[in-house]
Amino acid sequence: MEVILGLALVGLCAYLLIKYVIWPIIKYVIWPTVKYGSAFLVMAGIVVGAYLAIYDYLKAISEVFAKNTQHLRKVDLNKSKEPAFVSYFFGASYRDLFETIKTAWMNNGAQMKKQGEQIKDNFAKSKFLGTVMLLFHVAIIICIVCVGTLTTAVLSVANIVVLLVFSLIVYFLAFLFWGLDGIYRKVNGIFGACPICGERYNIPIYVCSNCGKEHKKLIPGKYGIFNRRCQCGNKMPTMFINGRRKLEAICPNCNCNLANKMGVGESSLVCIPVIGKKSAGKTCYITSVMKDITSKVMKNQMVASKYKLEFADTTDEKRCTDMIRKFDSGITQHATSDKTPVAYKFFLKPNKGVEKEVYFYDIAGEAFGGGGATHTMKRYEYSHGFIFVVDPLSIPAVKQKYCCDSNFSDYGVSDLSNKTALESFMTSLYNIAGKSVKDMKKIPIAIVLNKVDAFDLDKQFGRGRITYLLNQAGYENREFGELMDSEIRSFLRKSGMNDFVSLVETNFGESRFFAVSALGRSANENSSMGFKGVLSLESFEWIASKADPKFMKSFFDTYRGRR
Repeated sequence: MEVILGLALVGLCAYLLIKYVIWPIIKYVIWPTVKYGSAFLVMAGIVVGAYLAIYDYLKAISEVFAKNTQHLRKVDLNKSKEPAFVSYFFGASYRDLFETIKTAWMNNGAQMKKQGEQIKDNFAKSKFLGTVMLLFHVAIIICIVCVGTLTTAVLSVANIVVLLVFSLIVYFLAFLFWGLDGIYRKVNGIFGACPICGERYNIPIYVCSNCGKEHKKLIPGKYGIFNRRCQCGNKMPTMFINGRRKLEAICPNCNCNLANKMGVGESSLVCIPVIGKKSAGKTCYITSVMKDITSKVMKNQMVASKYKLEFADTTDEKRCTDMIRKFDSGITQHATSDKTPVAYKFFLKPNKGVEKEVYFYDIAGEAFGGGGATHTMKRYEYSHGFIFVVDPLSIPAVKQKYCCDSNFSDYGVSDLSNKTALESFMTSLYNIAGKSVKDMKKIPIAIVLNKVDAFDLDKQFGRGRITYLLNQAGYENREFGELMDSEIRSFLRKSGMNDFVSLVETNFGESRFFAVSALGRSANENSSMGFKGVLSLESFEWIASKADPKFMKSFFDTYRGRR
């Protein structure tokens, strides 16, 4: 009995101890400590795991950039078409992205291995420390496996998305400014024509001013939007409007230097060739026009206040000055002696806006007699308008009328048919310059009947005739140039040149006939006196205004006082 009571008392005491002492300790002390401690360790592991994942990713970015920085200092000319650095978003960014993601995953694996080694180190130091920290490190490993993997995946996706967004923006800007540069050049008629080989080019080869490397396509693109960096580190502008045209340039066809006094490699160009048979007076006509432009137009107060004329190079300027000096002294000009162009290139620079480069040139008459030199006619490919000079004394009916006059030989008459010369010229346009019938319909042509000072031609269709008609009843409202055009066409048809007039009217978009005296008199008459051209400028003004209605028309309107 006593044993039973003793056991019962012990059991009761044990029950009371467990219920009122041990259990409350477990419930209110140990369990909360274990629960919250474990939760703390787990949360700490999650935080540390996430931190380590982010840290590893950022570290991967740093490692990749540090690793690839050296490569950015070199240009692989075997892979790059241009001696310039490729823009980051056009190649290196994707390489860095994939290397970053790969390095981040490798860093995650290294962190798990590091945590495992830390567990071993803790147990080696103390079993208690190892036991206590085991949960923490296990939580970190689990978090690196789970949270770290998820974090790395999220960061990788975010990195890809951000890169793609920025890349698309960069690609769009590159395409936009490439397009704007092209449109600007197209609208303003900006292109180049080599003075040596005659080939047309859209953009020349630009040369780095620092190292001399040649950049064949200096445009907005993968090498840079607004500027590109040459392999030597020198920055070069990529657009016409931000200074590209001021760089040293060479022809992409013959590699000749395109240097000029304006210092531009590309410009808004208007090309007007003068064509005609030998002895038609083309050289004298061009000299007369250049004299009027330099001594009349540019001396006009309104024009001088808005525009500046600058020759492309000193050679052109010296040649022009010399020819005008002889012209003023009554010395006749030498005819174009070969089949290459005698060209004048000069810039008309307004106070505001882009300068206009005028290319005014003559091809020898021999080129229209079947004598070859057709490679020089490649220049017709980019011509904006043509001036065809006709010697009226070479018209059979006119020649027959005046050939017995003792002064007839003073005018140096050509025997080649005007129609044949024009047909030969058109053959060059079709076969050599690649012009189509549709192209021809867009090109204006001025037909200049020169030597109108000879005999009584002025009274038949020249200024004298038109002045007389304007003073007659029924002609009061007629415009001078339009009336002269009508009278010349009528004169040519009556003189057996109907086929020639029809050829002009059928093949060209716009045409106008002019009666001009490039010298103002016979070359042998009063040789001590200078020459004074008659209506030379008006014919050039008409064709230039038709060829470039925006700039050249405004230029001559300023000279004429028109608004």
